[in-house]
Amino acid sequence: MRPQLVALAGLVCAGLSAGCAAVQRTAPAPPAAASAVDDGGAATSSAAAAEPGVAEPGAESKKPSIVDLLEERDRRRMTPGLDALAEQIADHDRADARFDWSAVRRIKNQYTLFNPTPRPLLREFITDRPDKTINPVTVDAGHVQVETDLATATFDRRQPRQSFAPGQVPRTGTGGFVRQQPFTPGDKDDYVFLLTNVRVGLTNNAEVQVFLRPFQRLTTPPVAGLPAVNAFGFGDMRVLFKENLWGNEGGPTAFALTQYLDAPAGRPDLSTGALEGGATGTLLFRFPGKTYLGMETGLEWRKDIFAGRYHVEVPASISLAYSFTKELSAKAEFASQFSAEPGAKWVGVVALAVLYGLGDDAQLDIGINIGVTPAANDWNPYFGLAKRF
Repeated sequence: MRPQLVALAGLVCAGLSAGCAAVQRTAPAPPAAASAVDDGGAATSSAAAAEPGVAEPGAESKKPSIVDLLEERDRRRMTPGLDALAEQIADHDRADARFDWSAVRRIKNQYTLFNPTPRPLLREFITDRPDKTINPVTVDAGHVQVETDLATATFDRRQPRQSFAPGQVPRTGTGGFVRQQPFTPGDKDDYVFLLTNVRVGLTNNAEVQVFLRPFQRLTTPPVAGLPAVNAFGFGDMRVLFKENLWGNEGGPTAFALTQYLDAPAGRPDLSTGALEGGATGTLLFRFPGKTYLGMETGLEWRKDIFAGRYHVEVPASISLAYSFTKELSAKAEFASQFSAEPGAKWVGVVALAVLYGLGDDAQLDIGINIGVTPAANDWNPYFGLAKRF
């Protein structure tokens, strides 16, 4: 037993000796005190500057911001070829049919939500607001665009005053998210604050949108034996998927398909109380000088106001945009809604808006929707902001 203990102790001592030698070999050597001679011949030691926690005179520690980090990331990802491509894109009008925009699309298809498009390669800043015609151009992959109605008001004094049979009193609801057409059997005032559309680029040609109504107020007087409505709270929400099929980067035309689902997320007095949805196709014509003509139509699946059945509605719109300067532009639009619900009337709206760009990634807009048929809301003024991140 004793010889075994002696052998074990020898092995332990040998291991400790080897470990100490390895530590000595890998330990950094202490910095040598370097001296420099100034113009007057006096020697100064740099050992103090090498000591931890001692900063050189005048040195300031500054942490890079998120913007700095993102810009540095994009600089590292921009190869000479991509730099040349970014310059070519910047020099061409997006309506130029002679430029090979399909080649740009193929190059940018490599980017995704988790591999964002570098900022020099971003498309021009285009929003889906303020008109009802959705733009077929999507948000670049990995980027977020927030489009908000800071405040919007809807006034209607032409809805029919009528009596309803028991069990057929309509619910006060939105009757469709985007057109903001709450049905009430009489006058109404409808205010919405911070109606927000959050757009997220999933791939180079596809995005998802989430519409939220955090603050909505609806008031109506008592009429036809029905009580007054004075509701405030969260309204319904929408989730929309858009896929561009061509023209996302540029060219004379662009086209996209959208599918959306409206969820009854609001309080009862501000909600349809039904799951609804639809699909549309949207076409854009680009003309030289940043003049655009957009058209959209599709089918929607809506719940009847008077019964629990569903019916089909056909939205259609045409929109014209013209740029006066780089910052200032205007839009004019006509939008309509045809419903297969028994007794439903045709809804027609004319919209006018002015847009002002705040740099390359932000935009202010102000406008009004004017009902031109009795079934449409009379007036709908709004003021909004859009920002790309």
